[in-house]
Amino acid sequence: MGLSKRLRFEVFKRDCFRCQYCGVSGTEPGVILHADHIVPKCEGGEDSLLNLTTACAACNQGKSGVPLKDTAASEKQLKQAQIAQLRNEQAKMIAQWVTELEDSLALEVQTVAQLWTTLTGYAFNERGLTELKNAIRRYGVQEVIFVLRVAVDCFYWDDAGERQAESVEYTNKMAFKMLCNRHGRKTKITKYKEIA
Repeated sequence: MGLSKRLRFEVFKRDCFRCQYCGVSGTEPGVILHADHIVPKCEGGEDSLLNLTTACAACNQGKSGVPLKDTAASEKQLKQAQIAQLRNEQAKMIAQWVTELEDSLALEVQTVAQLWTTLTGYAFNERGLTELKNAIRRYGVQEVIFVLRVAVDCFYWDDAGERQAESVEYTNKMAFKMLCNRHGRKTKITKYKEIA
């Protein structure tokens, strides 16, 4: 039974659609690629990705059932397999790093949200938590904490030093406006409640 189209395609893809003997590209006019057995089938070679290489029709027909004396093709495949393994390991490391970053960001959001609750007695709703997460991601946790503290000090307390419940939303908006202004970004917040 012949090779499946899928296996043939995987061999060609791995070898960048290029003959591994002469280097001709399968995209050149008139070039027909074959999946060639490194260890010939007549000598017990398997139909496996590791025993197949890409060859142009001319090279494959010239070689026929003769085993390769030159190990260049098999060495190249081994090197490609090693590179693929390294890429796989790197992809796993990057995925782990991204997960750790997201976990760290979630902890920062939780910490800042708890600070806000401590300072004001109020908690962020889901939308507020999303905005807080985006602000920390964009500006950093230290900057967000700084503007929240300044906003609470400037806008949250009345002249008698009492907490103003109606000003909590205003204080939150002012904190995000200050954050945007400090970094030269425009904000969508345009109207604010006046504090008496």
